[in-house]
Amino acid sequence: QVENDIVDKIVDDMKAEIPEAMITNRVKQMVQDFAYRLQMQGMNIETYMQYTGSNMAEFENTFRPQAEKQVKMRLALEKIVKLENIEVSDEEVDAEIKKMAESYGVTEEQVKAAVPVKEMKKDLAVTKALELVKSSAVVTDVEKKTEKKAPAKKPAAKKTTTAKKTT
Repeated sequence: QVENDIVDKIVDDMKAEIPEAMITNRVKQMVQDFAYRLQMQGMNIETYMQYTGSNMAEFENTFRPQAEKQVKMRLALEKIVKLENIEVSDEEVDAEIKKMAESYGVTEEQVKAAVPVKEMKKDLAVTKALELVKSSAVVTDVEKKTEKKAPAKKPAAKKTTTAKKTT
């Protein structure tokens, strides 16, 4: 939650004009990712649209707020990379390639062939920028605590006993 709050703060305070094409491209990527996940479950996007009664424009529009936030965050972090001169070493790249190879069950050469090293370096630098932001953030607890008063206890009912008179 802290990381999400930090990201929200960065995005909310960001002042920049974001090219519409960047947001549109991110929306398209998110839709493709969603379609791929559907495909893995044996469904296609067209069938999903029929079930939900929506069209592609409406569907893409549901991703827009998240896409806009992601684009803003990426741009902000890229700016931090530049301002803080964050660099990624060859050793860090090699470690990431090894990690990806193990994760996907492929060889390191296959990862290198599939993932451009330049883009990987950029992504790793952005990750380092996010870590820098998180480690530099001053986290304060601003959660408003509302005092919940216990309901007033009703006095216990008085027990009255009546003794039976025996005659």
